[in-house]
Amino acid sequence: MKKVLLGVVLIMSLGGCATAPVINKAASPAEKGPGPGEGVVILSVTGNTAQVNQFDEIRVTRFEPKSDKPASSNASPPRAQSYVLSQLSRGLARDTAVFAGVLPAGEYYFERFTDIDTSRFLTLNEVMRGQLGYFTVSANALSDLGRLVITPANFKVTVGRSTLVQTNEPLVRRFLPKLAKWYDGKVIAGWMTPKKSTDLSELSAIA
Repeated sequence: MKKVLLGVVLIMSLGGCATAPVINKAASPAEKGPGPGEGVVILSVTGNTAQVNQFDEIRVTRFEPKSDKPASSNASPPRAQSYVLSQLSRGLARDTAVFAGVLPAGEYYFERFTDIDTSRFLTLNEVMRGQLGYFTVSANALSDLGRLVITPANFKVTVGRSTLVQTNEPLVRRFLPKLAKWYDGKVIAGWMTPKKSTDLSELSAIA
């Protein structure tokens, strides 16, 4: 892929006052299996940005569950739960990394990609989240989200879904055998909607 000397920019999402999410460290499925009501998520990320070596962490946030309490209740609304997925493939490739984690069943969106070594990060605003799409985690199942592509485009940084790599099974079975067992059970694509026709990140990366 063509490398472009462009720093990752911080894209902030503006909105009204909201309760800050609780940030949790997702357990690695290479070390711990899912408990009751939990599933596994695996994805790979290819970065086409020269000033970021590889992303080390991805933060995903679960949509807040609906409360059964009446609107007149004085109880605090449920707080959104965010989870950090760690890279499990350091040294595998210069521009591609594999991330995995054990998450509670539910619906999620991608929030932030972080490169710890360079202290750079990319935060997705609401428009970018909707363009990329949301994903679901099912209990006792693997959500294989395929590959995400992060690339500069028109002086911005875009995040999109790969059409060429829609499953990580070959990569995992070859290089990450501790994760391979999850492909022996129930596997779902995970994405809640098809890739949008306006998602051109991969095409920009290979142009």
